[in-house]
Amino acid sequence: MKRHEQINHPFVGVIAKESYPHQEVFKPYPLVKSVVVALFPYSNQNKLAPKGTYLPAKMFYGRDYHLVVKDKLQEFVVKWELPDAVIGVDTSPLDERLCAYLAGLGTFGDHNLLINPTLGTFFAIGTIMTSAVFHEYQQPIAELCTHCGACLKACPTQALTGGFHKERCLSNLSQKASSDFSLYDLMHHTCYGCDLCQDACFYNSHPDYSLPELAWDGLSVLTWEGFLQLDAKQYFDYYRDKSWSWIAYERMLRNLMVLRHHDQALSEQEVIQLATKTTKPWFLKHLQYLRGQHGKS
Repeated sequence: MKRHEQINHPFVGVIAKESYPHQEVFKPYPLVKSVVVALFPYSNQNKLAPKGTYLPAKMFYGRDYHLVVKDKLQEFVVKWELPDAVIGVDTSPLDERLCAYLAGLGTFGDHNLLINPTLGTFFAIGTIMTSAVFHEYQQPIAELCTHCGACLKACPTQALTGGFHKERCLSNLSQKASSDFSLYDLMHHTCYGCDLCQDACFYNSHPDYSLPELAWDGLSVLTWEGFLQLDAKQYFDYYRDKSWSWIAYERMLRNLMVLRHHDQALSEQEVIQLATKTTKPWFLKHLQYLRGQHGKS
């Protein structure tokens, strides 16, 4: 069997199949011998949203990272002649962050994110399962997190206190049809995702290494008035190249509605209008909750 040379790239590592602790995931892929792991940086620079407009977290400033990473990984498959390649971005059966750790690309921080010495935490991860066997495999590096507590203090929902509590994470809540309405009262910064713990991490005070495809584009600015002109199909068609398109119209409308309420700009007339947008109970209950909070914020 041909052995591949070590891949010389600062943000790419390779692990042997045997080093992954959950061997059962490879059962549908009997040819796999190695996993190539790659990091793809996105911007660490905050954009300021003009009054009355809303922005997602920085990971979503550019084109859908799933599409970008898949394209880049396919280029790697061709460039490095990786046989029997299976590309994964979020949908992989592998724990991609664990693979990146095992490949020496970073260590976990108290914010539950992987820290790379150069990129900090602002990157997407992709994997390639392959039947290629390499001369050399990477190993985990020494721990980077100093447990300074900055990320814990930055999280308004205390999702990081005493471990990671996904159900309290604002990034997770922005994607869900959750009934934890009081937690959304703490969502003030982004309409999808959250950067607060990452912005607090001193490993992220570095130059902007963003790939051009993941850098800022104007389509990331959402306006209240413009969004209300869209229906569910128009929403998907318009934002099909954005990572947030999958959460569906009602969830993004809920997020914008919450932020507008926090801006004390959600009028009684708009509340009535929103009630005609959908019949989904979780949305109408959240709308009723905000109506009860009207004037309190």
